Amino acid sequence: MDVTNPEENESVSFRLKKQIKNDPDVLSEATGKSQTFIVEESLQEYIDLNMRQINAINEGDMFPKYAYS
Repeated sequence: MDVTNPEENESVSFRLKKQIKNDPDVLSEATGKSQTFIVEESLQEYIDLNMRQINAINEGDMFPKYAYS
């Protein structure tokens, strides 16, 4: 299990639609994971996917293999 040093974390603040704000709470209750974990994982997955797509486009590979797996 990857344990993050709390000193490495930063607080962020932004506005969300109500449903998006409430969904992590529902998932947190259902999974027993913290809302922070759920939001952090979701954001990281979104960033990773989009970075791979941008890198593939920049490298000229418009149809990367991972997109169809």
